[in-house]
Amino acid sequence: MGGCASKPRQKPKLPSPSQIVQGHPLDQMESKFPVIHCGFDVGSVPLSKFTEPKFLPTMGEDLLRKPMPALVVMTTLQHKSILFHIDRIFCWVEDLSNRRKHGPQVVVDPSMGSPRMEVKKLGRSYSQLLEFMLEHAQMEERFIFPVLERADRGLSKVANEQHAKDFPIMNGIREQIKSIGVLESGSPVYEEAFLNLSARLNDLQAHCKEHFDEEERKLLPLLEAADLSREMQEGTLGQCFEVMEATHSHLFSFFIAGLSPIDAFCYIEMVKRCGDKDRVTRIIQSLGRAPKDY
Repeated sequence: MGGCASKPRQKPKLPSPSQIVQGHPLDQMESKFPVIHCGFDVGSVPLSKFTEPKFLPTMGEDLLRKPMPALVVMTTLQHKSILFHIDRIFCWVEDLSNRRKHGPQVVVDPSMGSPRMEVKKLGRSYSQLLEFMLEHAQMEERFIFPVLERADRGLSKVANEQHAKDFPIMNGIREQIKSIGVLESGSPVYEEAFLNLSARLNDLQAHCKEHFDEEERKLLPLLEAADLSREMQEGTLGQCFEVMEATHSHLFSFFIAGLSPIDAFCYIEMVKRCGDKDRVTRIIQSLGRAPKDY
């Protein structure tokens, strides 16, 4: 038997990308910080404020099926978080309005306080969303759209015009929430104001979905065709995080709460690539600060 060649040792079989996605992206450990798996990467970040992942759409499967330019991933994930928070605020307004209709027999939530106190919390939460949306639009106009314009002049004209139309609507909702805060709870004027606010938020939600969908289908895929070198992509990514540093330093937890855990991990990994270590540190450390009003 000595002349028989030994059989080659088989290499351990690695899981396929589909098996990774089908697994559990969030493993709850004994500590208060869960561990997130993104492909073969593992990371630990405080995610106690995340909504149940099954209720949040994820880009995880898309990222494993086809690698996307970092600028596309970053912009799309910001869209997802914005839509999540618009929907959350819309549901909050609907719930608040329905509870007010039941009159004084409704039990007051100690965490929310009186109707006027809750409207103030609602206003603060919407202001956080508005601040993030404004910086997102500024980031697109200063760095994302110019890349497309250099490749094909006029590509981003419609998107820029859409932003200009959005701002008055968004600011109008904030002012309406302020006006509700000084009205007498339960009065006919109060109820009518809530109905108008709900309708405005519903319109904003539908408008943003349409606007973001158009950007993601018609504009963002063209970034890949723009033939940006890796160095140019990394440089533009750093500029995007620079222009959004204000919200990413104090509203990063707010933003991350609108993403599924695997998407949140992927976004944090992109933040770590922005080049400015001090900026990265400030953004990541902001996750440890307890968010308010959401």
